[in-house]
Amino acid sequence: MASSKKSKPKTQAKRIGVALSGGLDSVVLLDAVCKAYPHDAVYALHVHHGLQTQADEWLLFCERLAKRYHVDFDFRLVHLPITANLEAHARQARYEALLGLCDQHQLDHLLFAHHQHDQAETVLLQLLRGAGPAGLAGIPPHKELQTPNGRTVQVWRPLLE
Repeated sequence: MASSKKSKPKTQAKRIGVALSGGLDSVVLLDAVCKAYPHDAVYALHVHHGLQTQADEWLLFCERLAKRYHVDFDFRLVHLPITANLEAHARQARYEALLGLCDQHQLDHLLFAHHQHDQAETVLLQLLRGAGPAGLAGIPPHKELQTPNGRTVQVWRPLLE
């Protein structure tokens, strides 16, 4: 995890969800969080889109990894409409599922493993789409989101800093 004070939640009394896809970036983030916070404060959260043939294997991998780190694990299975804008639907469903899990487990923070390459890709795609200044700002390292029940969750992307 980055050393910036902005990049990590300020108190260890809070409960932290780590969005765990099973990819290297999210595994590294889970490892860093587990080294920095008590394991009973950390949840590994996975969203199963069913979009890849290996989706079931990713789910099992994430569950086993959470067990190895001695952290709680939960997941959501989401069904997506097959549309031209599948990526946007998948992203929206992922956020809704993760915020629902934050509600269910009363998590105060949600961490994503987005990093500088993701940031560059986002800015480039926005530029190609003709986005204005807001779109070209890229992925914010921190923002607040509301859960379905109206709780505020602090969303962090510590690998961006």
